[in-house]
Amino acid sequence: MSQLLGALRHMTEMFSKGSRGDGTERSNYNTVIPAAPQFLISPREAIYSTVEHLELIQSHGYICAEFIYVYTPGILILMPGQLITRYTLDYNMRHIEAGLPVKGLDYYFAKDKYLIQD
Repeated sequence: MSQLLGALRHMTEMFSKGSRGDGTERSNYNTVIPAAPQFLISPREAIYSTVEHLELIQSHGYICAEFIYVYTPGILILMPGQLITRYTLDYNMRHIEAGLPVKGLDYYFAKDKYLIQD
């Protein structure tokens, strides 16, 4: 147990100083996390709404009808019923471009009387 704790302390010390452990420096990313989008309808309404099949890039101003998250670890990005803004789109695209496993992108978004362009 003491070896494990010692290794964890060593890793914490190395990584907190900006080192990758192999002699190279890691980049410090200043990730801008957008504010949580507003709910225009309840998640239940969004899930059971009539949906339109769209590419993610075309979904600005639509209401999300899927859970969209980075898995693992399961970080939620959008929930059904939330308005898809250009900020959340950019945030999603950065995850995809970084090669992160964004799940729930079946590209279905609720389209009904609650549709609002921001």
